Formats: sequence, structure tokens, C-alpha cells
Amino acid sequence: MIDKTLDKLLTEGSLVKSQEIEFLEKELQSLNKLQEKQPKTYLTNYDILFRYVSIWLFGQGYVLTNLKPHKVFQKVCGYFSDSQVVDEIIACRHSFKYDKQAPTEQAETNLALLTQKIKNSLDKNE
Repeated sequence: MIDKTLDKLLTEGSLVKSQEIEFLEKELQSLNKLQEKQPKTYLTNYDILFRYVSIWLFGQGYVLTNLKPHKVFQKVCGYFSDSQVVDEIIACRHSFKYDKQAPTEQAETNLALLTQKIKNSLDKNE
């Protein structure tokens, strides 16, 4: 199922095929900086999850383009979690970033759980 989704995103121009190691190195550097950042806000943790998604995509042979990266993020996260959970995580990010509304405790928990799922997936593929 995810292969068809990724192929569709490739056709739409949201992904490109790539195995350029420089991209992975850049994403890992960005991830490390985000992980070192203190205190960690919801946006920081969301950005960490975004980096893990990007690294996961690289492992599948794809790289994000600037065309609808959040749509790709939503689709990939939906592969690892229920779409309602993913939608809540994204909605809380939007509310926090633009309306300065604190994320719900459930959204914080779901963000942490989803991040761990994708991180675990990456750890298995090492």
C-alpha cells in the first residue's frame, strides 16, 4: 500500500528518486541539532518527527521536494499510525505555531509515540 502511495507522490512531484548521501547527511545534522535543542517545544518535537520521516523516505529511495512536503508527511505518518491521530498532531502544530495555542496532552503523547514508531522502523533497517 505505501509503495503505491509513494509512487503517486512521485508522479505528483512531491518526491523524487534519490540516493545522494549528502541529503541524508544534511538531514542527520538537522536532526542532531533539533535533538540537542533545549527546551523542546511541540514544534521542535514535530520537526524531529519530520526529519525522521524524511530519513525514512530516503531509505525507501525518495527525497522530498518543495511541493506539498506536509502532504507527504501526512501520508507517511498515516502508514505508521491512525489517520485521525496524525491529523490531530498536525492540527495541534498549526494551532501552536499560528495561534499560540498549547497542544493537548494527548497530541504530545501521540507525537512522541509516532516519532518512536518511525525511529524504531529506521533502527530495524540499519
